[in-house]
Amino acid sequence: MGKEKKTDRRTRYSRMVIKDAFLELKRSNKFNEISITQICKEADINRGTFYLHYRNTMEVLDELIEEVLETKLDSPDFADMDYDYSDPFTDNKCRVPICEIIRNSKKYKCIFLDEELTSYIASKIMDRHVENFVKSMTEKTILSETELYNFYYFRLMGCLAMVRKTIDYEDKEWRKVKDFIDNIQRTGVTPYLKV
Repeated sequence: MGKEKKTDRRTRYSRMVIKDAFLELKRSNKFNEISITQICKEADINRGTFYLHYRNTMEVLDELIEEVLETKLDSPDFADMDYDYSDPFTDNKCRVPICEIIRNSKKYKCIFLDEELTSYIASKIMDRHVENFVKSMTEKTILSETELYNFYYFRLMGCLAMVRKTIDYEDKEWRKVKDFIDNIQRTGVTPYLKV
């Protein structure tokens, strides 16, 4: 039993140093420029250790994306934030909106701000969250499932693009932009039309 804990701890440590090395390399390289050799050198491990845990760099990326999507609102990164995280289209509270994760996490920014990874990341987020959104909205609207899938994708891609565009904004300025966009999504442009 003691040996099992030791192995688990070593496994967790090895996976952590591999992911940390990947993130460090990602800060200054495009995803497709990062090699397993570079990761091993940065992590100070051998290739055998890498292959014991991952088959390729895509698996490392996938695990990091999953870590982000598992982030909870009570995470220390978000403890001091005073903001309503409710989704403007459902009664459910978001665990943490992806836009806030990206803006507030130095660790993961290098992944989410990479335009070459946007479609891939969006597909991972869609796989995880779109079904709940569609189910909730189907009960509340007359929109078809196809329309709701398309709308979710539109919102998600817009979110990722706006975070990239506004990444250097101060929090107050960012909240103003986000609140405006959320309001437009809820009410349309009618409240903003000239009379």
